[in-house]
Amino acid sequence: MAPDHKLFLYDQSISYFKKLAASSKNVKLINVGKTSYGHEWTAVIISSQDNLKKLDKYRQINMRIAHPEV
Repeated sequence: MAPDHKLFLYDQSISYFKKLAASSKNVKLINVGKTSYGHEWTAVIISSQDNLKKLDKYRQINMRIAHPEV
């Protein structure tokens, strides 16, 4: 049995999520900037295809909640 305390390197994690996204229509990767180490900062969104099509709508709702003064 493999130990449950092993950490994966950044590149290994991103490689896994890229494979996951390539094999499923319910997984989307988005670039949200750069890490402090200069890597692409990638968010993984796992949801229904319906929700993934409405990401921009949900982002706008989230921005209104996060910044109600705007």
